[in-house]
Amino acid sequence: MCDRRSGAYDDPPCTVTRDAPERAEQEPLAVMSLEDVRDIVIIVYGVMGIFLLVVLSIATIGLWIAVRALSKGVATLVEDPIRPTLDEVRKTVENVRGTTEFVSDTAVSPLIKVVAMARGVRRGASSLASARRRGR
Repeated sequence: MCDRRSGAYDDPPCTVTRDAPERAEQEPLAVMSLEDVRDIVIIVYGVMGIFLLVVLSIATIGLWIAVRALSKGVATLVEDPIRPTLDEVRKTVENVRGTTEFVSDTAVSPLIKVVAMARGVRRGASSLASARRRGR
């Protein structure tokens, strides 16, 4: 069953297996070469890289959804107590503006007119006094 035509000493030995009677020779276990190990490492790293990319993509999408939901929740929590406060501040500003216009119209404008009139009278009186002094 073993074909020993070459007769060299480095030929693998012939073995008979019980599992495959038609196959008389069994190949010996070969030591993997450095190229084979390199190829296996490249394939394993490629598969792990693809797996890591998928996992990180899913995690990124989940984190984005969680942050978006959280920001909406925080926005509603902040707006609830702040919105009425802002409305009250707006009303207060309108009241202050109205009060300022009222005080300006009723108190400050007439006071300015009275002060202007008093200065005018004083200036006129000083002009007359200076004219009398010149005329003497």
